[in-house]
Amino acid sequence: FCFGKKTIIFNVNIEHSKAVNDALVFCGHNSRHLDSNSEDREEILEWFSKTPNAILCNVMIATVGFDEPTIENVILNFSTLSLVKFIQCCGRGSRKLEWKNYFNIIDMGGNAIRFGDWSDDRDWEYIFNNPDQPGEGVAPVKTCPECEGIVHAATRVCNLTNIKGEICGYEFERKKVKEEQDLSESVVITKGIDIEYLVKKNRNKYDYFTFMQMAEGVVRNMHEQNSEITEEIYEKYFNAYYGLCIVWYRDTLAGKNGGLMDITDSQWHIKRAKANFKMVNEAFK
Repeated sequence: FCFGKKTIIFNVNIEHSKAVNDALVFCGHNSRHLDSNSEDREEILEWFSKTPNAILCNVMIATVGFDEPTIENVILNFSTLSLVKFIQCCGRGSRKLEWKNYFNIIDMGGNAIRFGDWSDDRDWEYIFNNPDQPGEGVAPVKTCPECEGIVHAATRVCNLTNIKGEICGYEFERKKVKEEQDLSESVVITKGIDIEYLVKKNRNKYDYFTFMQMAEGVVRNMHEQNSEITEEIYEKYFNAYYGLCIVWYRDTLAGKNGGLMDITDSQWHIKRAKANFKMVNEAFK
């Protein structure tokens, strides 16, 4: 899909991006790395624009305000819980040209399993106006009035960087944080996770959308409710997640599959749940 075509690669961090770039150069590909500290930023961007088979490795530099319509491949070499970040990165390949009828998205982080296809229709008004709705998988966001970039709702100072390397720096007005009432431990861990709602919302999607989104909800609660994640806390929250998995499977997939498997006795399913929970937790960090 990518060979000989202009490609942009979004990586986890600067160290990761440099390593990917070094590997590509070693293999003989026309690749360069770009980050906010690059002294030759303008030269790299000009090179990328004029070179047909160029590969640009970066983290999140080439998103806000970046417009290069000749990009034919977008590689997501990271995993995220942010729908906005997912769409912003994919959108780098969506600029139209007379000779360009499509572009490729290579998702190496399983992001489409969480969010669906980049081009899916979404009810943005509902998503943004209902940030606490269980199972959306979308962090609450707001628009910076200075640079018009999209940032997390909890952001105090906008740290978005434009294509010229300038940091916005806009300071948002402080808002009072509403403290939650004390709840029982089990309710706190699974707060905001409605299995019936998730199943209904994902009825036309891959079955394991719900499996993934339950993990996202529990992991999010784990980090919001604990200043430090110890092994004991991690295990407690995973067990709560797996309890949700059992209920979800018995109420949905077991009936669909003729009740052929009891996942409480399935080592395969336990391993899959542990791997899924671990992946979501690492992405959350």
